Amino acid sequence: MKLADTDSKLGRKLETWVVSEKKEKKKPRLKRRLEKWLTDEEKKEQFYVVEEKTGMQRKILMATSQRAILFENNLFGKLKDTSDKVWNQFISVHLTEGVLSSSLELCFFRYHDSNNHLEAVDWTLSGLDKAKAWEFYAYLKDREMSLKERRRSKQAVPLAAKN
Repeated sequence: MKLADTDSKLGRKLETWVVSEKKEKKKPRLKRRLEKWLTDEEKKEQFYVVEEKTGMQRKILMATSQRAILFENNLFGKLKDTSDKVWNQFISVHLTEGVLSSSLELCFFRYHDSNNHLEAVDWTLSGLDKAKAWEFYAYLKDREMSLKERRRSKQAVPLAAKN
């Protein structure tokens, strides 16, 4: 349905206003709900989402530039924040590939300033789409390698000062 003649100035303004409003509504419902959890800094950059659906339960892992957030749904289908970890807490990622799906296991330090692997927290997501799991794994492995290098260089500085 045309609102007005698109050749006129008013018609062009109305057309661009209606089209941009329709585009805003076409975002997936899940993505709109997850964006509410982001900080202003994280909204400026791209974030990754991978979703596990097993029966009535659903887990969603969202990775942004600053942190990883694991969501789980409750009985009424509403998402609740189950865990939120900054990237400094990230230890490792493991991908297990099955016949039809894949699973990811992420390991984090329990506390932000901890270096104790005995106090680690594991997040496991299974039943993931293989292609998305591989893409997510590559992103997380890159994160893991850069954080290990950063930790190694931090530990090397005090040793060099002692010598």
